[in-house]
Amino acid sequence: MSNQNTNYINYLIDLAKTGARRSYLDLCEITMRNIYTLCFRLTLSEKDASEVTKIIFSSVWETINNYNSEITFSAWLESIAVRDIIVFLHSKPSIYEFDKQHPLYNDPTEFAIASLEKDERIVFILHDMEGYSYKEISSFFFDKSVDEIISIIIDARQKLIKAIII
Repeated sequence: MSNQNTNYINYLIDLAKTGARRSYLDLCEITMRNIYTLCFRLTLSEKDASEVTKIIFSSVWETINNYNSEITFSAWLESIAVRDIIVFLHSKPSIYEFDKQHPLYNDPTEFAIASLEKDERIVFILHDMEGYSYKEISSFFFDKSVDEIISIIIDARQKLIKAIII
């Protein structure tokens, strides 16, 4: 991100912290696509992705004054998003159907990722696609150690290799 963009985002954050809703809406507009995409990949549903995206941005608005500029806004926002998505997903049934006709799933790799079990999909996307460390991922789960996260990612990768090659 360019320095000019960073300065503009910081400007919007400062205004939003004073209660300027329009500035917050501008900030949402800048970051919405990335958050929605992450939500969609993890929820497998446009409806659920829209719902959880709204939850995330509402949560961020309520906690914007807690934002610390020592980390990037996008990293802070994404950490809130991941936590909210995981809570949302764990409120859903284990067997989670997805729209196999969605254009995203014309790609065999995306289809294989969507076909993974819920925790495998979450861990794979967060680690291999979003770049989170095993430790960071385990912090999003209340019941999984780093070793369990490593085991899940290994299993997910093996399933993906089989699904894509066969």
